[in-house]
Amino acid sequence: MITDVKIKSLVEEYIATKMNDDIKYIKKITTLSKTLSFEEYLKNCFTFFPEHKWHLSLNENNINAYKEVFLYLKTNYSKISKIAKFDDLICYIDNLNVKHFGELSVYDLSLAVGVFFNLTPDKVFLHAGPKNSMKYILGKDYNDLIKHFNNKRIEYISVEDTPSVFNDLKKTPFLIEDCLCFIWSQYLKPKKFK
Repeated sequence: MITDVKIKSLVEEYIATKMNDDIKYIKKITTLSKTLSFEEYLKNCFTFFPEHKWHLSLNENNINAYKEVFLYLKTNYSKISKIAKFDDLICYIDNLNVKHFGELSVYDLSLAVGVFFNLTPDKVFLHAGPKNSMKYILGKDYNDLIKHFNNKRIEYISVEDTPSVFNDLKKTPFLIEDCLCFIWSQYLKPKKFK
């Protein structure tokens, strides 16, 4: 079983070894968002946070899903540009409900498109590895602390409800999500956590 000491050490390891790379990546994408048209920027969005997708292999199904989502977002730029909150953006992208475009892709694309429109998450969204990490960390308290929206398809935890080991990351909620992904890939998934 993962202990509080182990969680703390994994968070510290993330901060020491990976966090600055994630911050640099966001800065790079932010700069890109200021120099490209929305269409050109969107082309880059499907490889956003590629470290998250290390376990995914491209195949005809997800390539077709990416194309479908790309065309929809490109066509609906004027609607998307009026979205004022990250929560509304992730719901908008989730509502596309494209087969082979799962919760990880919805989150990563929402974060990338959010950068273009200066919208960032103010809560920690949970999907795939981060969801499993938080379930493991919170144990029996998971269901009490996790909230949902968009017909319960999107799970999140309020920043103030995250364990104190994440205190150094709480000003930037997407870094907590990435840290949870790191914990999943470095510790839980290799242990065949279920």
